[in-house]
Amino acid sequence: MINWTKAIVRPSTAILDAIKVINDASTQICFVLDEQERLIGTITDGDIRRGILARINLDRPVTDIMNSSPTVLSEHQERSRAKILMQERQQSRIPIVTDDGKLIDVISLEDFTDIPAKETSVVILAGGLGMRLRPLTETIPKPMVPVAGRPIMEHLLENLRNQGFRNISIAVNYLSHVIEDYFGDGSRFGLNISYIREEDKLGTCGALWLLDRRPVEPMLVMNGDLLTRVNMQSLLDFHADQGAEITVGAVEHITEIPFGVLNAEGVQLKSLIEKPKLSHMVNAGIYVLNPSVLQMLDGSKMDMTDLIEMSLNKNGLVSVFAIHEYWRDIGRAGDLKLAEEEIEGLG
Repeated sequence: MINWTKAIVRPSTAILDAIKVINDASTQICFVLDEQERLIGTITDGDIRRGILARINLDRPVTDIMNSSPTVLSEHQERSRAKILMQERQQSRIPIVTDDGKLIDVISLEDFTDIPAKETSVVILAGGLGMRLRPLTETIPKPMVPVAGRPIMEHLLENLRNQGFRNISIAVNYLSHVIEDYFGDGSRFGLNISYIREEDKLGTCGALWLLDRRPVEPMLVMNGDLLTRVNMQSLLDFHADQGAEITVGAVEHITEIPFGVLNAEGVQLKSLIEKPKLSHMVNAGIYVLNPSVLQMLDGSKMDMTDLIEMSLNKNGLVSVFAIHEYWRDIGRAGDLKLAEEEIEGLG
């Protein structure tokens, strides 16, 4: 059951604060209540992702992106009706309201059933040298660097398992025995783990050529040095809704210029912006690939960026999935320190 009382915001709440509420409460939704505790709207993962991609100012109030006509259940209706509504509307949360619109409870899909095991194939890319984390990675591969007492990749795999994903292939090369000795066949982690063994370095996606079984449905592919709480089913659903060939997970990266920026025409100053912040959507190292994409591989070295460009060049549809949940790439030693603090807070 979800603790919906932690997912309440007010109409004046900033979108950025609502994102934090959703992530902290792990509800995938928050509820906008007025001063009389009446439900006036909801904000879901999808609402936030659409807002981020539309480059909406996250300091704006939640009323700018909320659904002001959410599907609700009356307190007088049978609660079993909620399951039907969730199936019809493809929702996982249904608010229950009184006759005067006050929110009194929330029914979750998890209230009716355990999360079933998913057949989706997942590939974890874990063959890199981890040069930026030397000397830590001289004796262990980067995905095995410990965060809060456990390897980075164990946190990643635990999150996948908790979301119902069981079938995991791990692409290994550098110090592969360390990974294989620790995770084995995955049974002690509640997973089915197999290994893609690169004899030569094949880049960030070339190892997919070596898959024993080619998937018949879209597959998840992600870097093995990530810590994240991304809702992978939402990502897969988005991919299907877009009809995409490839979907790229993206996070917002803010760059602050530590100087005043001059906007000049010739020698005449028109305006000055003090220490502006630039926002870009950057690659999060999480992808969904259609099986047909694998036909572009030929066993030679290829990076994911090359595969994406090949898809674009043949007019393939590549979509962008905005990630607002917790995400951290462990690229440098400083990231490890931050991750230690953050992962403890996530529980």
